[in-house]
Amino acid sequence: MYPGQCTVLLGHNGAGKSTTFSMLTGVASPSSGTAYINNYDIRSSLPSIRRELGLCPQYNTLFGFMTVMEHLEFFAKLKEREWNPEEARQ
Repeated sequence: MYPGQCTVLLGHNGAGKSTTFSMLTGVASPSSGTAYINNYDIRSSLPSIRRELGLCPQYNTLFGFMTVMEHLEFFAKLKEREWNPEEARQ
């Protein structure tokens, strides 16, 4: 994967997509092995990973009364990130 790249995970029902994301976000523990996100080990660095990771699950987590930019600002503030509207437009 490369900086700025949008990556998707596709597969049939039961292929393990949700399980993979559960492990990457710390909801579930891997039975063996590990994975790295931005050089952070998912087994030992979840707080650092969660500060930089965003996940949009298949169910609707957006609010109909907010614009796209308002959503981006809202989630940036939830993650205690500096909000930069110009950067968001890129």
